[in-house]
Amino acid sequence: MILVIGSSHDDVLYLESMMRNVEREKLNERCFYFTGLLSGQSICVAYGLDTNYMSSVVATYLIQKFNAPVVINVGMARAFSHDLNVGDVVICKSVYLADVNMVNETRVKLTEIPGMNEYCISDVYLVNLLNKLGLNFFSNNLKSGTLVSSNNFYNSITDMEKLNVTDGITFLGKERYICLDNEAGGIAVSCTLLGVPFVSIKIIQYILDVENYNKENFINALKEYPAVGKLITSLIAEITNNAIETVNT
Repeated sequence: MILVIGSSHDDVLYLESMMRNVEREKLNERCFYFTGLLSGQSICVAYGLDTNYMSSVVATYLIQKFNAPVVINVGMARAFSHDLNVGDVVICKSVYLADVNMVNETRVKLTEIPGMNEYCISDVYLVNLLNKLGLNFFSNNLKSGTLVSSNNFYNSITDMEKLNVTDGITFLGKERYICLDNEAGGIAVSCTLLGVPFVSIKIIQYILDVENYNKENFINALKEYPAVGKLITSLIAEITNNAIETVNT
């Protein structure tokens, strides 16, 4: 059962509207999930997650409960780099854990959990497939980039001065298509430790030090959700078809 995880109900409304045989469950007063069929595939969709702590626990629980072969994360993000615009959709190739700093404890790099890589790597097959399928739904606002995930909600680049930010434009040596969120890191760690392929899709809501959260930005970002939902639906259909072809072969 493929697992899709969003931070809010808005993130998964399109998928919910397209699913059949939906059954709903509640993990707690804020976190919910529902199961059903989409593109002929059984899927589980969860939402209502705040912080990487919570997303890691929920992802681990649902991966093990449903033996999920793939995890897809979707939600809004804030742009760190100014080459991203409100409404851009970012396919995240890697996820950095911004609030992990074990440098003074052991011989690791900033953002690196001892025993793991400096960052979590999204599944290359899923990233490439999303970029290919995305040509059907987006014109010039689909990007491949880097996601910086933290339990801290950064409102400005100044807030990130301890994170090896250079000249306000470079994060750990990376300069292009960098965005921030607060839940994908926990999902990425869970998937990495459990050996489950994952990918994160983010819609840019505003740009640090250029724009702030406001109703117009929120509405502009929301406008991309139907296209993102169609992209995820196509991805699930493609995964299902490839699995069937592999079995038949």
